[in-house]
Amino acid sequence: MTTILSLKDFAKDKFITFLTKRGIIKKTTLEAYSNPRAGGIIAIHLDEKDELISTKLTDGKQNLFIGTKLGKAIHFPETQIREMGRIARGIRGIRLSKDDEVVGWKWSLPYTHSYRRERGYGKRTQASEYRMQNRGGRVSSP
Repeated sequence: MTTILSLKDFAKDKFITFLTKRGIIKKTTLEAYSNPRAGGIIAIHLDEKDELISTKLTDGKQNLFIGTKLGKAIHFPETQIREMGRIARGIRGIRLSKDDEVVGWKWSLPYTHSYRRERGYGKRTQASEYRMQNRGGRVSSP
């Protein structure tokens, strides 16, 4: 289990957004999960050697900030992620180098943290220092 979302209702104007370690992102309407079957329902199709980082509940109008293990990041509007069905794989949220992987993400806030775990240090920067890009672009540093 990766994430638990506590919900009171399945609003038509809300979405569940998924992000994987290999930078694949997917947005599905919350309403698509309102009628679960006894055996469960498929929420996302994952490629081999990929894994889910987390899921987030959104209104579809946020700006996303995705950070990687090597300290790179991308900042783009959620409106660039089209709505998909439950079993869809998703689309590229961030273009990664061969040895890199996604370690976390946030809806952009005044301050965003970027971590380089392998070397044991972190860096705090303002989200405004990361230029807005198109989804799926090359990663940038402030």
